[in-house]
Amino acid sequence: MAWEVTSRMNQVSRFVHEWEAGLESRTALCKRYGIVPKTGYALMKRYSLLGEAALVPRPPIARSHPNRTSDEVRELIIPFKHTHPSWGNA
Repeated sequence: MAWEVTSRMNQVSRFVHEWEAGLESRTALCKRYGIVPKTGYALMKRYSLLGEAALVPRPPIARSHPNRTSDEVRELIIPFKHTHPSWGNA
């Protein structure tokens, strides 16, 4: 018996369509596809909002960063950057 080769997008698409069909419990479906229920629910929520566009893989993007420079400090720094473009260049 040969292994079935599928792409991630193909598996996600099958997961979503099987979830919509309702032939299997959500927990069993998540277990069969090897994802935690929280991920399954998030995927279905995104699918209900975006449709097929939700099935395209998205790169992970940080929503916040603890070391991000505040807007107030950036507003103070930017004029110096334009006045002295060589400062900070090695």
